[in-house]
Amino acid sequence: MNFADEEYVRLYTRDTDTWRALGFEGQTVLALMARRFDGSGIYEFGKRGPVRSVMAAIGCPEEIARKGIEALLLEEVWEQLPDRFFWPKWEEAQYCNRSDKVRKRMERARKAAEAAAME
Repeated sequence: MNFADEEYVRLYTRDTDTWRALGFEGQTVLALMARRFDGSGIYEFGKRGPVRSVMAAIGCPEEIARKGIEALLLEEVWEQLPDRFFWPKWEEAQYCNRSDKVRKRMERARKAAEAAAME
């Protein structure tokens, strides 16, 4: 795979209160469905309905899809419209720039790793 030519999504590693409240099913559905949302935070499930569409999209059992969707809606991570899900914070999460502080820390770590590799 040529990673430079591939689309990707960000999956953050911090365990927030919301992440923990989602439980296993919500976390599973969120992480796997992240690849299915478009650039504006929309996933269209159409006539198939939300549960059957999520089951097909990520290959999970009905119980996981149903409980996961319920948790994501309850925690207001997603909003459900008649034929789609909307992820309100999608664009911010996927397209925000790293802060100067984080970029500098990553640069220092990269330089230290390069120096260690040259020794």
